[in-house]
Amino acid sequence: MKNFDEDLKEMLNSISENIYPDENMLENIESKAQKRLYREENKMKNKFKFKVIIAAAAICLISVTGYAVGNISSWEGHATNETIPYEQVGKLEKKAGFEIQRVENFSNGFEYISAGNGKTKAYDDNGAVVGESKEVILGYEKDGKANGDIVLSARHIIAGEDVSIVDKYEEQKMVTFPGDAEGKVDEAEIEKYESEGYMISYGDGVEKQESTVESLYWTDGDLIYSMIGFNTNLGEEEFLSMKNEIME
Repeated sequence: MKNFDEDLKEMLNSISENIYPDENMLENIESKAQKRLYREENKMKNKFKFKVIIAAAAICLISVTGYAVGNISSWEGHATNETIPYEQVGKLEKKAGFEIQRVENFSNGFEYISAGNGKTKAYDDNGAVVGESKEVILGYEKDGKANGDIVLSARHIIAGEDVSIVDKYEEQKMVTFPGDAEGKVDEAEIEKYESEGYMISYGDGVEKQESTVESLYWTDGDLIYSMIGFNTNLGEEEFLSMKNEIME
C-alpha cells in the first residue's frame, strides 16, 4: 500500500498549499477503499460460488451413472472458490496435498477465471462417512457467460468407489433450488422436474436455476478427475478433446 499512500498524499497536497489533510483522513479513505475492494472481490467470488456449488452437487451424477457401489450409497461435496491468478493454483494443490494435470486456457476459447479447494465425502446407508478426499477445483469461461461455464476438479479415489466406467460422457438436466429450500419445495414441483428427467440439487445462496450439465470423469493414478459443463452445449467429442489437452 506504500505507493497508494504516497500518491494519495501528493494528490491531496496538490489541491492547495494551505490545506492539509487531517492525520486520520488518509487512514479513513484507505479503509473505505479497502472495504470497497473487498466488496468487489466478494462479488466476483459470489459470481462463481454458484457454479462451484453446482459442481459439488453434480457429484450426485456419480450415483446416477452407477459410480456408487458397495458400502457407498451417497455423496456430499463442499467447495470454495476465488478469483486468484492462475500462477497461484499451486498453493491450492499444496493445501490439498497433491498436484493435478491442468491448463490455463483451452484451444476452443475457454479460459481460466478462478480456482479453489473442496472436499468430497462418501456415506453408507446409515449416514456414516466411509471416505473423504480434498479436492482442487478450477473454473473456466468463454466470452464471459455467453458460452456457459466449465468446472474442472480432481481428488483422490475413495476406497470402495467403482471407477470401472469412467471416460463416459454424460448429459443431464438439473434444477438447483436454494439450500434453505430443501424439504420445503412443493412435492408436485419436484415430481414434475423428476418426470422430465431433471436431477434435483440444492445450493446455498442461489435462486432456482435450471441447467444442462455435461460431464466427463476419468482417472490418472490414484486421482479421479471430473469436468463439468453448465449450459456449454459442447458435446462428447469436444469434451474428450478438452480432456486430452489437460492430460497431454
